Amino acid sequence: MQSCAGQVIFPEGYLQKVYKHVHDAGGICIADEVQVGFGRAGSHFWTFQTQGVIPDIVTIGKPMGNGHPVAAVITTKDISMSFKNSGMEYFNTYGGNPVSCAIALAVMDVIEEEKLQENALITGKYWVSQLNEIKKQFPIIGDVRGLGMFIGIDLVKDRETREPASAEAKHVIARMKENFIILSTDGPYCNIIKMKPPMCFTKENVDHVCQKLVMVLKEIEGKNINSNANMKKSVISGKKETLSDSDDSGVSVNGHHGFVNGQEYVAVHPGDTDSVTVVT
Repeated sequence: MQSCAGQVIFPEGYLQKVYKHVHDAGGICIADEVQVGFGRAGSHFWTFQTQGVIPDIVTIGKPMGNGHPVAAVITTKDISMSFKNSGMEYFNTYGGNPVSCAIALAVMDVIEEEKLQENALITGKYWVSQLNEIKKQFPIIGDVRGLGMFIGIDLVKDRETREPASAEAKHVIARMKENFIILSTDGPYCNIIKMKPPMCFTKENVDHVCQKLVMVLKEIEGKNINSNANMKKSVISGKKETLSDSDDSGVSVNGHHGFVNGQEYVAVHPGDTDSVTVVT
């Protein structure tokens, strides 16, 4: 399964054929397990295992330290030696430091002892089933897909044409954030709602997310979400203002979501005040 590009699940045997073609051409195959590894897929500890392949190089990172900056590259001795024999030098001041290693080991102990991989499998299946029930209510949901606790909701304007509902997806992200639920968009058209929560997520957490998602989707049904909306919100003065498309402040907003000088942000209204908080 791809960690980016829309949570696409490969057909059975796909990577086996890809790996064969690459190896036959003299190349090597690299599996990036930064987002999808460490049991998140539920059925397997590493997602490449779902395809029955063995990569030449595996890269892992973020979840390895549960927030602490630590990562690793796993490869064969032959590939490692070929890099060494190339004459290139690699230096890392903090590489292999005992503090980071201890933290990574502790994280893996927790994954095993608290059965987080098993939880990802059970809770993930429940989540997909609940989302598929929601799909029956809302035609905007074109597909629900994923493995374990790595799920994508494909939002479309039309299930037949598959036209992506990109503006609507951005609206969902912004409104969910206002309800204290952090999600993101993914895919070439940014119309896939990406869900990858902490692996301790429970069915009760899933129910809460689904409840808020239904609320937001009902809002979308009742209005026309325009990706070229002219109503903009100033984040310079901290007060609501109407800005033109050519405004020099660099603010470009769709609803509560937009860009400031090229930096993406979500505008959140705290309480009943008119102030705007920019979250980058």
